[in-house]
This record gives sequence, structure tokens and C-alpha cells, in this order.
Amino acid sequence: MEKIVDFIQSWFDTWFSPTGAFSDSLFDNEFYSLFFYVSLFSALLFVLVYYYVINSSRFSKFHHWMIMAGFLIVINMSLASFYLRYRMTSLNLLFEFGDYFKFSLFIAILTFIFYYLFSWIFKWKSYNANRQPNINILKAVYKSIFKS
Repeated sequence: MEKIVDFIQSWFDTWFSPTGAFSDSLFDNEFYSLFFYVSLFSALLFVLVYYYVINSSRFSKFHHWMIMAGFLIVINMSLASFYLRYRMTSLNLLFEFGDYFKFSLFIAILTFIFYYLFSWIFKWKSYNANRQPNINILKAVYKSIFKS
């Protein structure tokens, strides 16, 4: 568990370079582990709902998969931003809005990674939505971004 938290903290510090006090406060109050698990389990929940509860042939397109990912990301970003700001304020730890925004953006990226990985794990047993995410669409997006 501690190795995961250290990895998440180092990734956040490397990519978003927050102020040292903000990152230390996140670590000391165990917010890294809290939001790691929130991202993990919410992504799992959304994937299971998409592939096994909804599981509709009319809701099995790539843009439907992305809409679900968008809802999940907005929910987790909002939760990370507002809840974290509320908890830090209640602990008398005041930081700038940019620090909270960077952390919520980091949580959005982490959430999408979990959503994508869980999609590949659970899509195979779905009857109607088992073609999304489609690797050919992802290849086309990759080519349009990096090969142009």
C-alpha cells in the first residue's frame, strides 16, 4: 500500500510540480491513498455499469463509451477539487486554487487510465458493448496526433 502511495505521489510531483507544502499535506493526511481508491473503484463501477448493466446495442458506440468516461472524470475532478478544498480548509491548511486544480486534473488522468484498463479487462464478456474501446479507433487517434 505504501509503495502505491509513494508512486502516486512521485508521479504527481513529477508531472504537476506542486508546491512542496501542498504535496506534503496530501501525503500527511492520506489524501493520495483516498483519491487513489476513489479513482480505482469509481472507474470499476462505471465500467461494470457500462458493460453489464446498460449493455445495450444502441449504447455500444465509441462516443457512448467516451460519454461515460467524461461523466466519470467530471465527477472525480469535482470530488477531488471540492472535497479536498473543504478538508484542507477544515485542517487550517490554505493553498491556492491552482494547486487544487492540478490535483483534480491529476485525478482525472488517473481515473481515465483505470477506466481504460478496466474496459479492456471486462469488455470481453459483454454481449452488446464488447467492441468498445476499439483498438482501431485508438490507432487512428494516435496516428492523427503523432504522425502528422
